[in-house]
Amino acid sequence: MTVRGVPARKQTSEVAERLGVPAMISLQVDLLCPGTELAIAGRLDRRSAPLVRAVLTEAIWAGRGDLVVRVSDLEIWDREGMGVLIGAHGRARRHARRLVLAEVPPRQLRLLRATRFGRVLVAEPLVA
Repeated sequence: MTVRGVPARKQTSEVAERLGVPAMISLQVDLLCPGTELAIAGRLDRRSAPLVRAVLTEAIWAGRGDLVVRVSDLEIWDREGMGVLIGAHGRARRHARRLVLAEVPPRQLRLLRATRFGRVLVAEPLVA
């Protein structure tokens, strides 16, 4: 997909450069619909957290209504990664928006429920 004529991956790498995030992180962010929908694939951990935080913040500011984040290919969520999602949820609420995690795999859904973040975040399970 492209955003304003710039390939989404290139735009993501430009954000990574600006933040000083290592180029070798195993994460891909695709902007499916600017300000409304994006997909995150790879590892959401301490190294990739600043990049995801920046992309989510820009998406929150760029749109209205629900911000749908597809996470079916997101492999690992550590404490930092969960913090990024909770922080994005808070920013979205302050901008009269809602962060919706879509296509959440069963393992991550259990993690959300076990940590009780499932009460805070809107999560739609992955349908096989």
